[in-house]
Order: sequence, then C-alpha cells, then structure tokens
Amino acid sequence: MFRDLIGVKFLDHGRSKEGLDCYGLVIEVYKRIGINLPDVEYKATDIETSRNVDKQLRELIPMDKIEQPIKNCIVELAVLGDPSHVGIYLGKGDFLHTNRKNGVVIEKLQRWENRISAFYKVREKGQQL
Repeated sequence: MFRDLIGVKFLDHGRSKEGLDCYGLVIEVYKRIGINLPDVEYKATDIETSRNVDKQLRELIPMDKIEQPIKNCIVELAVLGDPSHVGIYLGKGDFLHTNRKNGVVIEKLQRWENRISAFYKVREKGQQL
C-alpha cells in the first residue's frame, strides 16, 4: 500500500510524490488509510521549530500514547535531542520514514530504539481509547 513511496526524495515541507518530509509522509500514509491529518507550516531546517511542530501535532491530532508499536502507529523519535522526527510503524519490526540522503525508506525500528520517544495511535472520528 505504501511501496510506491519508497525512494521519493526528501523535501522540506514536502507534501507530494515530488518530495516529502517526515510529517508529509505521515499525512500521505494516513490519507491512504482514510484519515485526514492537519498540516502545519514550518521550516524543517530550523531545529527549534521542528521541536515545536512535534508539540503542536500532539495537540492538533486526536491520538493516544501507546506502550508498544502497532501497525500504522506514529513513531516519534528524538533525533535532535527532543522529539523532532516522525514515521510510521509498518509491523514486523519495519519502520517507514524519510531522510535527507535517501528520501523515503523502510528500516528496522530496532535500529532507532535509543531514539524512540513515543508511539501514538491516531483516533478515528468519534473513537476513544
């Protein structure tokens, strides 16, 4: 369902197959599973702004923190010290995210275990955890 995204280049505030940043990828994945997430304006190269965006998203998106990853949950990573990067857990230990060098990639989540700050399950309309 998401394989066509592999290799899409990284682009600051990218929101299309022309280029995606980490949150643009999350928006695209959730759109494909029938959930529209709000967008946020920011400059990805601004470290302080990236940290604030993650806080904004936690306030804007109806989601619940969960202890263990489940398929299609949002994985929040502390890449710059504070939470500053997100991706999607695909199941079976696989993690979909984007980086500046390779664009959209699938990696083993275990590779990132020291940087994982949280897992979030997005609530669908009217759903409560």
